[in-house]
Amino acid sequence: MDRHPASSAFDRRTIGLTLVLGLFAAGPVGAQSADARTVEAGDSAILSLIESGAIDVWSDAPVVLQQPARVRHELGAVVNPQPGDGGPPRIMAITPGGAAERMQLSVGDRLLAVNGTALTADSATHVLREAVEAEDGRLAMQVQREGSVLALNGEVDRVELPAYRIEVDPLPADRGCGRISLTLKPPAADRLYPAVLHEIDGKLPGPLDSEVFRVRPGKRVLKISEAIDSRRFDRIENLQRDKLLRNERFKYLSIDVEPDTTYRIGVRFDPEQTRPVRDQAYWEPVVWKTQEQRCR
Repeated sequence: MDRHPASSAFDRRTIGLTLVLGLFAAGPVGAQSADARTVEAGDSAILSLIESGAIDVWSDAPVVLQQPARVRHELGAVVNPQPGDGGPPRIMAITPGGAAERMQLSVGDRLLAVNGTALTADSATHVLREAVEAEDGRLAMQVQREGSVLALNGEVDRVELPAYRIEVDPLPADRGCGRISLTLKPPAADRLYPAVLHEIDGKLPGPLDSEVFRVRPGKRVLKISEAIDSRRFDRIENLQRDKLLRNERFKYLSIDVEPDTTYRIGVRFDPEQTRPVRDQAYWEPVVWKTQEQRCR
């Protein structure tokens, strides 16, 4: 599980109006087929829901995930509602073959108005959503392009999404669980430093900001990289470490997980083994502390 810096303010604003506008309207639920078909769901999506607490697989009752049938409208463009120059909302990218391309929108265009309503940095997202919902996807846009003002018209793409209902069964009550934890900083006096957890049993362990992971009892294999304080290395060694991290150099740690036990993970540093750094003999992943702690 790689940990990345938080997105910039630009990234957060742009995501809100990315390739899919995310405009949903209620639609009729189609007739259910008499024949059921089982499809294996994506592990990362389910794991994210478990780690966020939306799904509690250690509860006594199953969890039901459901969504009614709905319609999604897709503009097919990335819009930055608050460009750095303070100007009108700007088209950042166009999806080939999408609605924006059919309307003849271009990268760099500034959106001045939609369906007669002027757009501002604060209102762009709201106005676009309201325009699509009110006109069922029909847009009349006033666009600024290289000093000229153009009138562009068209309809956004309409995607009908069926209703779904997914039931997640809880784990058997007698199985219990254990925890893998990165929450506490290891004692540096013992040459112990934080670890970065990338995978558990070959899979992403959960959301990027998680530090505690519930796992089933039994043998678990962790994919780990080191996060040793850079002050423990000289300039050349740190350059070599950076290159290793860019090339995704990891080590593996096997743990026999017991129920109701928390395993605190770190790395042990050996300053006598830093030359050459590329051999990675200077660190090993370790369980630096175990703790009895009820896990449900």
